[in-house]
Parts: sequence; structure tokens; C-alpha cells
Amino acid sequence: MKKLISIVAVILIIFGCSAKEPDQVRPVRHMIMWTLNDSLEGSQKEDIIKMACDDFNRLNGMITGLVSASFIYEGRLPSSNCDFMFDMIFESEEALKSFSEHPEHLKNAERLKPHIKSRACLDVLL
Repeated sequence: MKKLISIVAVILIIFGCSAKEPDQVRPVRHMIMWTLNDSLEGSQKEDIIKMACDDFNRLNGMITGLVSASFIYEGRLPSSNCDFMFDMIFESEEALKSFSEHPEHLKNAERLKPHIKSRACLDVLL
């Protein structure tokens, strides 16, 4: 009996013990953090961030599978090493891929690109 329990434990460890179906569609959180160019002054940075937020806000209702979008930039502490962040949730990885290829998203990204020093992205399954 101990041997059977050990074998079952090893199988659960190897294959996981999640109750989720392997092909179950899971939501995706898409987080992007940007740092603006050093040459931009305070009010210029604020204008660029507002432009980016307005551009991406217009995508609500236009992008299939976009569940929610938050734009975080106010209240930034001196310990921060980026200027602003978008936190988006998509219905699935497929919806995120569709967003990444959407012409309006690409247009917004190109408009923002000249002002960006660095960009970091983290996509996670929920």
C-alpha cells in the first residue's frame, strides 16, 4: 500500500495535481511599464503619459477580448524606476495576440515609441 501511495505521489508531482483542464482558456494579465526619455522635462512627460493613456483608452470596446485596462502613473514614488504602467486583462492568450496585432494598437505604439527610453512587459496566466 505504501508503494502505491508513493507511486501516486510521484505521478501527481510529475504531472501536476491541478483540477484545470489542459486546454482550458485562461485569462491573461498583460503589464507594460515604460520609462520616458531623459531629455523630457516634467510637463512634457505628463503630456506624453496623458497622450498614451488617451490613445489606449480609445481601444476599450474596440479590442475583442479586452476585459479591463488600468493606467497607473499618478502617485509615483521617488523609488520608482519607470514613469507609467498599463495593466490589462484579456480573456485569453489568443485575445492578447489579437491585441498585439491590432492596427489601432500598433498605431498607438508607434506614436509613443519616439518618447520611450525603455519598456518592460510581463504577461501571466490568471
